[in-house]
Amino acid sequence: MDLGGGRPAQFRFDLKSANGLLTGTASVPVGEASFVNGRIRDQHLSFDTQHRLPSTGRVVLTRFSGEVHGDTITLDINSEGAMSRLLVRRAMPSP
Repeated sequence: MDLGGGRPAQFRFDLKSANGLLTGTASVPVGEASFVNGRIRDQHLSFDTQHRLPSTGRVVLTRFSGEVHGDTITLDINSEGAMSRLLVRRAMPSP
């Protein structure tokens, strides 16, 4: 994801679903984030992440919602009023 000014950011998600609940972990540009409120129904999913900013210690809540299309997920991100869209692709397992 391009944060503007040529500053790239990478996200990594490890998602698991069971009985309509979505759990997992996320690596976001400022570190690891925990999942809360994860839901999945058909191809629609939503979850929030919480992470602590290393510089201030403040906890930031980021909301994700989107749709699964095969091996990709289109996610809308709302973090502190800033909206973004992210296309996530399934990583192939290492041999």
